[in-house]
Amino acid sequence: ANRPEVQKGIDWNDRYTILVNPFPIFPRHLTIPDKEHTLQLIKGRMTHMMQLAAELPGYTVFYNGPRCGASAPDHMHFQAGNSDFLTIWDAAEAAVLTPLGTASSGQSALSASYDTPLHFFVIDAANPADGEELFDRLYNAMPVPEGEQEPMMNVLCHAQAGRIRAVVIPRKRHRPSFYGDGDGCMLVSPASVDLGGVLITPRKADFDRLDRSTLENILAELCLDKDE
Repeated sequence: ANRPEVQKGIDWNDRYTILVNPFPIFPRHLTIPDKEHTLQLIKGRMTHMMQLAAELPGYTVFYNGPRCGASAPDHMHFQAGNSDFLTIWDAAEAAVLTPLGTASSGQSALSASYDTPLHFFVIDAANPADGEELFDRLYNAMPVPEGEQEPMMNVLCHAQAGRIRAVVIPRKRHRPSFYGDGDGCMLVSPASVDLGGVLITPRKADFDRLDRSTLENILAELCLDKDE
């Protein structure tokens, strides 16, 4: 009911609407909200996410947890953008992945990247049902921080070579300690796109100040280390 009249969409799966994002970051950027006004929680929706990825060739579908960069933390939505805009897929392809388990079908696998600056899990699924099974196993193993309704995470997903690959990035914090407007602060609040390789800053001054050390501090504060 709050959508601008000029914003038209395409119904998908009788549950979501595919819209053009009115404030795009990607050259091609979509917003995919649930038709019902329900909370931003991913439990039970990995099948939907992987189906979307399979039906949107060339796109990465992504999910931001409610305190992990979600633009509307009170309304369930995915987003999607052209995959070649991100660097995470090349990084995941080059990473040495540690196997953690397989789906009951034996056709899909869960693994982890421990030796990259950003630690993440990878689901390689032959089909969305396998992806949901492996994601649920991971979801149930991740801690739920006090005050949260689900584990903090960002999830990116795309189809490649007849399979569906999802990267799950666990989080432990919403924003870096130096987030803000004051002296020495920066308006940097990473979400899936940022952790996917393209860090977005709303202020040019913050962009100009970014360097390797700052990026490493952001990852250290927001994401899990190897032991965690």
